[in-house]
Amino acid sequence: AAAAKAGGEGELVEALLGLGRGVQRCLCSVFQLFVDPFSDALPLLQAATPIGEPLLRGAPSEAAAEAFWGEQERKCRDQLQPLPVRDVLDALNGWLEDLEAAFREETGLLSALTTAEQVARVEVRLVEGLLPGPELEGAFTKLHTKLAAHQSSCKHLMDDDLGAWALCFSGPVVRRGMAIVADTFGDVVSRAQGHLAACLQAAWQVPRLAPGVGHGLSWQGRYRTHVALKHTLVATEDTGEDVREGASAEDAPPWQSGLRALQTVATSTFAEGLKDALKIMLCPKGQALLMQRIEHMESFVPEQCSGAVEKLVDTALTMAQALEGEGNSIEVAVFLGELCMLMRPAVNAALRAVMGPPCAWAEQLEGLLAGPSGQAAFGPGAAGIGVSGNAEALALLSNMPSKHMAQLRSALEARGGEHYGKWMAWMRKDLEARLGAAVDAALTAPKGALSGGWETVTIEDASGDDSMQLALPGSASPHLLSVLFAASSEVQRASGQHLDQAVLARLQATLLEAVLSAYGGAMERHPHAEEDCILQALLDVRFATDLLVKQSQGGREDKALVRAAAALEATISTRLDPIDWATYEPHLWKAEEAFLPRIGVLLGSLVRLYAHKRGKPSSERASGSANTSLVECASNPGRFGYLPISAPGKLARGKHDSLAHARTQLASSVDQADEARAQGLGAIMDTRLLGNMFGEGAAGVQALAQDIANPFSSMFSSITGQGAA
Repeated sequence: AAAAKAGGEGELVEALLGLGRGVQRCLCSVFQLFVDPFSDALPLLQAATPIGEPLLRGAPSEAAAEAFWGEQERKCRDQLQPLPVRDVLDALNGWLEDLEAAFREETGLLSALTTAEQVARVEVRLVEGLLPGPELEGAFTKLHTKLAAHQSSCKHLMDDDLGAWALCFSGPVVRRGMAIVADTFGDVVSRAQGHLAACLQAAWQVPRLAPGVGHGLSWQGRYRTHVALKHTLVATEDTGEDVREGASAEDAPPWQSGLRALQTVATSTFAEGLKDALKIMLCPKGQALLMQRIEHMESFVPEQCSGAVEKLVDTALTMAQALEGEGNSIEVAVFLGELCMLMRPAVNAALRAVMGPPCAWAEQLEGLLAGPSGQAAFGPGAAGIGVSGNAEALALLSNMPSKHMAQLRSALEARGGEHYGKWMAWMRKDLEARLGAAVDAALTAPKGALSGGWETVTIEDASGDDSMQLALPGSASPHLLSVLFAASSEVQRASGQHLDQAVLARLQATLLEAVLSAYGGAMERHPHAEEDCILQALLDVRFATDLLVKQSQGGREDKALVRAAAALEATISTRLDPIDWATYEPHLWKAEEAFLPRIGVLLGSLVRLYAHKRGKPSSERASGSANTSLVECASNPGRFGYLPISAPGKLARGKHDSLAHARTQLASSVDQADEARAQGLGAIMDTRLLGNMFGEGAAGVQALAQDIANPFSSMFSSITGQGAA
C-alpha cells in the first residue's frame, strides 16, 4: 500500500526499503528468541517460566508465594527443553516461503516504474540499501556465525541482506522489467501504424497498368529504393523523412519511401527493446540470481520480438483488407510481400541481433545505436547502453542463436510468398494472353514475313567441293523478348536485385509455364504453320527454358518444367520433315546457345546473370574459348641460337674423327630439311640416319634437329595452342 501511494521514484524506494528492513528485523528477532540463548535479550523459554511472579505481588503471605512459585518454576524447567536449531530453521523456512510467494503474486508493487532505466536504478538502490547498517550489523554477524554449521538449511539467511532482496524484490523487479521489454517491442505496431496506413493508401491509389508499363525508374531511384547499406537509411519516427543527402522522393514509387521509414522504425524499436532487456538482465548482484535471470530473458526477448513482428504483419494485412473503393490490389500485394521480406532477420539488422547469440547482444547493439560518426542514430541518448563494462555478466550469456529465428523466417517467407503469388498470377495471366496473341499472329504470317534476327549458315560436304546455305533464326522472337522485358521491369518494381531468390525462382517457373502454355496452345490452333515459323518457335521454347529454368538452382519443379519443355519441343519438331530437322537441329541449337549470353545483361534483373551452362566445370567457364586468346595476334619475337653441345659419351669413345663426321652428317640433314621446307614439305628429318649416328640419343637429337630446321615452331606452339591448353 505504501508503494502504491508513493509519488515518485524516491518515495517508492524508501517504502520498499522500509518493507525489506522490517523483514530483516523480524528474522533477527526470531533468531534471538529461539536460537541464541546467550544474547542480551531474554530467550523465550526463560521469559515464559517466571510469568506468575508479578501476579502474586499483593498476596498476604509473600514468602509462601515466592517459595511456591519457585518450586513451580523448577518443575517447569525440568519438564521443558529448548527447541533444536534445525527445527527452528525448518519453521523459519516455511515462513520465508510463504513470504516469497506473497511477493511473487504481487503485481502492482513496481507499477509506478515505466522504463528499464528506472527499474535498474531502483534495483541498485534497493540492493545497496538492504545491506546492514550500524544498528543491525552486529546482529547479522552473530546470526551468520551461529548458523554457519547449518548453511544447507538456511536458504537465503546467509546472504549479506538475510535474503530480503531475493525473497521480496527480485521476482517483482524481473516481472516488471519483462513487462517493460514486452511493451517496448510491442510499440513497433503503434509507431509504424501511421506509416502503414500511408503506404497502403499510396499503393492502393497507383494506377493499374499492364505488366511492365509505367514502372520505369531512374537508376538513382532504384538505388535509393533497393540498396540499404549500414547507416545509410536514417528516418525520423514521426515523418519517415529520409535525411540522407541527395535523396529525392520523386525518384521512388509512392510507397517505397514509406517502406524505408517502416524498416527504420522497426530497427530502432527492436534496438530499444534489446537495450532494455540488457539493462534488466545484467543488473542483479550474485551469480545465482544472475544465472536465473539470464535463463528467463534469453528465451523471453526473442519470443517477444518475434511476436511483435508477426503482430506488425497482421496489422498491415488487416489494414489492407479494410481499404475501400476501387484500387490497385496488385500494388498492395507487392507492398505486403516486400514488407514481409524486409522483416526477416537476414535483412533487418536489429532482428538479426535479437535472434542471434545472446553473448553478442551488447556488441551488436552498440553498433546499431551508434551512427557513422559515433552519434546516436535513433535519437539522443540511444548510444551507450551501460552494460559493456559488465564483462563477468556478459561472459555468462549463451552463444547459441534463438530457435525463433528459423520459425520467424519460415513464417515471413510463407506469408510474403503468398502475397507475391497474387502478383505473379496477375502477371502470368496478362503476359500469357499477350504472348499467345503474338504467336498466333506470327504463325499465320506468310512465309518470309518474319522480322529480322535470322542468320545464314553454310554447310560444306566432306570434300569441300560442294556447300549448302540454310536460313535459321539466330535470336528469340521480338514478342517473346517483349514479354521477358516486361517481366524484368516488374522485378524492378518488387525489390529488383534484392528480390528473394526463392521468390525469383518461383517467378521464373511461372513465366516459363506461361511461355509453354502460349506456344503449345498456338501450335494446336495452327497445325499448318510455315517451316520458318516452326523453327522460330523451337528456338523460342529452348531459349525460354535455358534462360528461366536451366540457369536456376534446379529443384523438382524445375526438372518437371524442363521435361514439359522437352515434350513441347518434340511435339513442335514433328511438324518438320525428319531429314530436314536432322539437318537443322545442331545448327539451330548452336545459334540459341550463342544468343543466350548476349541477351543476359539486358535481362539481368530477371536472371541475375547466372553462368550460362551450370554443367560446365568452373575452370572451363573461367578460361573461356581458346579462340579468344590474343596471344595468336602477337608478332614472332624470334629466339637465340643453340649453344655448342658436346658429343654424347658413346660417340666420344669412338674414333677421333667421329665427332666431325657426325657434325657433317647433321649439317647435311639440315640442308636436306631446308630444301624440303622450301618445297613445302615441312621439317622432315631422316630419323634413321640420326638413329644410326647417335644410338640412344636419337630422340633428343631429332628434336634438336627439328628446332634447327624450324626454330620458331616450338616456341610459337608453346605460347599459343599448347600453352593455352
